[in-house]
Amino acid sequence: MKIYTLVIFSWNKESYTISSIGMTYETPTLKVLKYDWYLMTDLNLNYRNYGKNFYNILSISNDLYFPIIRKEQKLRFYLGIRNIFIISDFVEEVFRKDYPINNYIYGGLLLLDYEINDKLKIGLNLYSDLKPAITRIIIDEANYQSIEVNIKFSYLLKN
Repeated sequence: MKIYTLVIFSWNKESYTISSIGMTYETPTLKVLKYDWYLMTDLNLNYRNYGKNFYNILSISNDLYFPIIRKEQKLRFYLGIRNIFIISDFVEEVFRKDYPINNYIYGGLLLLDYEINDKLKIGLNLYSDLKPAITRIIIDEANYQSIEVNIKFSYLLKN
């Protein structure tokens, strides 16, 4: 069992911020079909600010990665699903009719993770919404969709 703390920061080209802090859990390995498999999951508290009256929220997200065979590699590649539940939005009431926010969002996830030493890992995370975060919005005649690239720093708390 490995438990990591993680911090994720990302910015898009417009300098909107996303910051996150959370925990990562790796299950003990389980031998199936002569391979050692394990699961990994992240639970995060996120703050996203894409503009004061557009998309300014506090949320909880869970990243669940599909089973992985080789746990002891330095460089690992994961596929997963991110589920996001919005705790609170800070959009003013007059703008909510124009930008209604879904309380539950999910999407696809890729993670490239490198173990620097026994305690520290760094990763690059690519995420895209499958369910749009904002339901009825059109910007420049195109639907709004979130695509994020995050840098992930993890420090081992318990082995």
